Amino acid sequence: MVIRWLLTDTNFPAEGLARKSSFGRLLRIDNVPAAAAAQAVLSLMPFVTFFDDFAMRMQVVGAPHEFPPVQKEVREQINLAEAAERPMVGLERFAFYEQAKQAYAII
Repeated sequence: MVIRWLLTDTNFPAEGLARKSSFGRLLRIDNVPAAAAAQAVLSLMPFVTFFDDFAMRMQVVGAPHEFPPVQKEVREQINLAEAAERPMVGLERFAFYEQAKQAYAII
């Protein structure tokens, strides 16, 4: 699995993990809802959809099957960009952090 870009919120340890990404620094889009940020990024850098896990999300700790509203809004943007209903694969928190280190860019 290869993460090209990672969209995070303010509670994610993005600054430190971004230093480990290929780009090497955090890209900021402050004061923009996650769905709008996803729409903007997807318009410039679409997903590579050859794999089932092309879109991932961090699972809620203690409730891995819970799908928070913000993740649903981002998934809607993915579905619009892909013109198809696509799943977001859930990853446990620390597994997600490990994958984030391999991203090209963290936003």
